[in-house]
Amino acid sequence: MAYSSTTSSVEKYPYPWEVNVLDFVPDKLSDAKCYPQWKQLMVDFIESQGLLGFVDGSTTEAASKRVSQAASSNSVSWRRSDNLVRGWILTTLDKDTRLQVLRYTTARGVWTRLVDMFDRAKNRFQLDEETEKKKRRYLPLRIAAIEGDWDTTSKIIESEPDIVRAAIMPYSDTALSLAVKSSRRNHFVEKILKKMSPEDAGLADQWGRTALHRAAGVGNVEAAKLLAS
Repeated sequence: MAYSSTTSSVEKYPYPWEVNVLDFVPDKLSDAKCYPQWKQLMVDFIESQGLLGFVDGSTTEAASKRVSQAASSNSVSWRRSDNLVRGWILTTLDKDTRLQVLRYTTARGVWTRLVDMFDRAKNRFQLDEETEKKKRRYLPLRIAAIEGDWDTTSKIIESEPDIVRAAIMPYSDTALSLAVKSSRRNHFVEKILKKMSPEDAGLADQWGRTALHRAAGVGNVEAAKLLAS
């Protein structure tokens, strides 16, 4: 009876150790280009072994410990199967990729890191989502800077002083570098400079252009003088 109980608990999670993952996923993952095919083959393989929960997060060690009977054995069984799945994943990675994920001790950890590294669709969605959040957050200041509306801007700065150095446009433009593009907004430039440190005023966009470069580029001499003073 003791043997039967031990076997049952150990086999709570599948452990198909004799299966060779390379028979199902023959090509090593090395870059984003080969990631979609690798992922599909890997998901199909892991799912066929009844272990997909170890990478999608639906089978966790914490859940195995919540089972009142033979909780310790369940945890051992979970860890054994998780190590197996983690080993499968590592086996199908090239050397450089493997070195980047070795520090993750669970199959889920390795899998999630690979998604972050190679899943272009996910990363693009996250980037788009972050960009949209930033657009919504900075829209009032962007409109105020374009219109030279200092009253609105001063209220925004009063509630969030650090916003004077924030990149409020896709190419890292600040409110200042946006305002200097037109001499009609020089009253705005003069006032916002009083809210900024020299370092803030000298912030550059992703191409290394500062507000002074922008002012000079459009021939806004007055703004350039304000920035240089």
